[in-house]
Amino acid sequence: MLKAWRDLRAQGVFIPEYINDILNQPIFDNPFIIHNAKSFYFQNYVNVGLIKVCDLCYNILPGILPYEAILDSFYDEYDVNSKSVKNQFDVILKALPKEWIDKLKINSDFAENSIECQLVIDENSYDLSNLRSGVVYKFFTDNVFKDPTCISHWESNGFNVEWKQVWKSVSMKSSECIDNDFKIVHNIIWNNLKLYNINILDNPCCKLCNDLSDETLLHMIFKCTSIKPLLNMIQDMLEYFSQNTGFTYDQFKYWMIFGYPIRKENNNVFLILVFSIATISIIRRRTLYNKNGIIVNVCTLFKRMFINYIKNLKYYLQMKGFGHKFTLMFLSHPYVKLDGDNVYVNID
Repeated sequence: MLKAWRDLRAQGVFIPEYINDILNQPIFDNPFIIHNAKSFYFQNYVNVGLIKVCDLCYNILPGILPYEAILDSFYDEYDVNSKSVKNQFDVILKALPKEWIDKLKINSDFAENSIECQLVIDENSYDLSNLRSGVVYKFFTDNVFKDPTCISHWESNGFNVEWKQVWKSVSMKSSECIDNDFKIVHNIIWNNLKLYNINILDNPCCKLCNDLSDETLLHMIFKCTSIKPLLNMIQDMLEYFSQNTGFTYDQFKYWMIFGYPIRKENNNVFLILVFSIATISIIRRRTLYNKNGIIVNVCTLFKRMFINYIKNLKYYLQMKGFGHKFTLMFLSHPYVKLDGDNVYVNID
């Protein structure tokens, strides 16, 4: 779009006067939007889709969005610098012609077509033109949205889940880890009991252990005797990190299903990833067996997956200029070592 705008400028540009023309004006490389006697270009704004004047404005109400709303557009960017975004936003506001800002504030098209409307929520009356999105969001979460069925499922199995903590536990996880954790928490991982209940299998029992138990999700991730070596390995790591606080059997079972909680500790991300990658390796091992009849050593599979993940994470953080974070998160204990650019994971 900006390239086409530059080509059009070479042939002369009309002066925007009407509100729709102003809204469709590009913010960057625009001779009408000048800072320090010249136009400007912010690549990070373009990357998140803030390209035209209308991208800085409310969709319904007249006027320009506040800085906080602009910053929301950058939340998917890992290395966003909020101070830089704020300074750039201030440059844009100062560069916009005053007559444009005045028209955007009035927006006669909105004024002519608007209808006064009151919304009643919890016996309180709100003017739609001044209604905050937080009020509407709380109304929907309290009265419209339904709890997922997983809540009653885990409660019936004796788990008292801190759901807000569960949804936040995504630090440094890959999309595969997040997707797998989401499926586990929502109890939507296929297992033999589910397949038996819909008449696809004749037997709901686990095929990887000899105790004739139904293959439920809890059995797959925690109770199956075939994954005992991996569980013992993780427990050994937990004992090292929990020398002062300790942990219980029930806590360990909870963490295997719902993930390790967020804590203000340097090793926190390490343990979050250990539990997340452990469940992926357990489920992937079962998939390999169900499809090909191959029984893979669960500890070996976990260690290889974990090593590859740590190596890729180290490379990503260094590329983004956050190599010091890798040092804090992974090199303060004996389980991860560096030898030059090589990463070694010491998990036995």
